[in-house]
Amino acid sequence: MELIFNTADELDPRGHYDTLKGKIMASLFFESSTRTRLSFESAMHRLGGNVIGWADPSVSRYGDPTRGETFEDTIRMVDDYSDVMVIRSPQTGLNYYPYIAADIAIVPVINAGYRLPAEDMEHPTQGLLDIYTIRREKGRIDGLKIAVRGDIRYDRTIHAWLYGLARYHVEILLACPDGGEPPGKYLDYVKKNRATYRKVSLEDAVREADVCFVSGAGSYRGRKLDQLGEHERVDAMKYIEEQGIDLHKLKGAKKDLIIMNDLPRSSIHGFTIYPEVDSSPYAAYFREAANGVRVRMAIFSLIVP
Repeated sequence: MELIFNTADELDPRGHYDTLKGKIMASLFFESSTRTRLSFESAMHRLGGNVIGWADPSVSRYGDPTRGETFEDTIRMVDDYSDVMVIRSPQTGLNYYPYIAADIAIVPVINAGYRLPAEDMEHPTQGLLDIYTIRREKGRIDGLKIAVRGDIRYDRTIHAWLYGLARYHVEILLACPDGGEPPGKYLDYVKKNRATYRKVSLEDAVREADVCFVSGAGSYRGRKLDQLGEHERVDAMKYIEEQGIDLHKLKGAKKDLIIMNDLPRSSIHGFTIYPEVDSSPYAAYFREAANGVRVRMAIFSLIVP
């Protein structure tokens, strides 16, 4: 992680390099994406490489239900056409898609987020850029109190984030509802490493934390809101309203607290972080998103042969 972060520090996300001139990245997004897909593609172009692939899975034979090809065969073909693959996995079908792709492909495979199985899903590069953002904003990671707010049992970013933060001397404050704690395997990993954790109220988290990560509004219990039944949507809307962060809920916070979120911070049902926070000194989430290009440039420069 420190190698990636140090490399990222040396790269200008608006610069132009020839590090990967002539190299091709295959961008295989079987699920919608804004920041992850565009930052990966921007990173490759900034390093002098090229991009092939799709943002709409229906244009691929695998994603076309009337002309289906197996996922494995799709990967075998793309492996011949590229020097690195970036995969945002489908939401249905096989478990552990990125691992299946990595077993098949010769070129490096980067996991750009997957959702199956729900309690094991992870988004490693987002976790890395979030930890990098903490270091860049605070000048350090060790010694900080880092809170996470929301139902994070099915939050793939937080799963990856916990694996990374476990390696530092930090205290993780879990401000989540009953039943919304991370699955045991992630907390066990924290226990076995350098970090510690405890469960706290939102009020205590805001008062004590140096960093507060607010889990996104885009999903509820591991599913996106458009996948919920009518009765579940009522519960989801109530939950989002309760979890939303506004300036009133930030009263009593440390003056140098930063609020993070992997975005989007809103959905058709409401805000996780209200726009009034954007102009406050607490808001770090748009700078966090911008760091995605820098961190992904570092990853490419380190792994693409």
